[in-house]
Amino acid sequence: MQDVKDITIIGAGPTGLFGAFYAGMRGASCRLIDNLDQVGGQLTALYPEKYIFDVAGFPKVLSKDLVKGMAEQAFQFKQPVHLGENVTGLKRDSENGKPAFTVVTDKDEYPSRTVLIAGGIGAFTPRKLPLKDVDRWYGKGLHDRVLDPKAFSGKRVLLVGGGDSAFDWAVNLQGIARSIVMIHRRDGFRAHAATVRQVQELCAAGKMELRTFWELKMIHGDERIERSGGSTSRRARSRSRRPWRPICRVCSPPATSPPIRASSS
Repeated sequence: MQDVKDITIIGAGPTGLFGAFYAGMRGASCRLIDNLDQVGGQLTALYPEKYIFDVAGFPKVLSKDLVKGMAEQAFQFKQPVHLGENVTGLKRDSENGKPAFTVVTDKDEYPSRTVLIAGGIGAFTPRKLPLKDVDRWYGKGLHDRVLDPKAFSGKRVLLVGGGDSAFDWAVNLQGIARSIVMIHRRDGFRAHAATVRQVQELCAAGKMELRTFWELKMIHGDERIERSGGSTSRRARSRSRRPWRPICRVCSPPATSPPIRASSS
């Protein structure tokens, strides 16, 4: 068992990192625990090369650069960070008549006077396309995250989804991908309104294509994806099929598991 800390923070994403910084500013002993192998949460794991536009003081900042700055800010107080550990339980104890806790992970136990859960949306796993044998295409043209935009240089890209991830990459891959087509199963989007407007403007300028009420139904190829096909959804009036020939495709954003099991933000 580890030594007692004033604060144990579950989650080493942006919220957890800033919590560690503020604990140090107040002279409180602190530790961070995260099930990922590096700090930064989703910013590091899913889109380190994506720009963020809604952080105060930054007109825009790359995710990886924001994490780097927050980590430098937090760890100036030398707090220990335990990565690659999954929180499995929480025990309630007492210390000199005062409430105390023990955070249990799959590797150790961490006694603490206070526990701060900065788990964000919870542990995340990619949401896979509902297609037969979809796993065979990963690494062969199918992607569920963008770690390096240069990997899409000169490629024909099909984006599947209607959330922030799909819309952000429709914008950020401009000038990198040869062409971009985005499809979504309905005409309502979960992305920020400003980004939706950007995509609509790109479509109006002929720089990309957005198709609503469309779903990906098939992927074909030998060693790599060579073409794909889709159909209009049932809510559309017609049900036609049309082949596409993009080389790379990025799936919809990752799904999440219940936050109580999470340790990253």
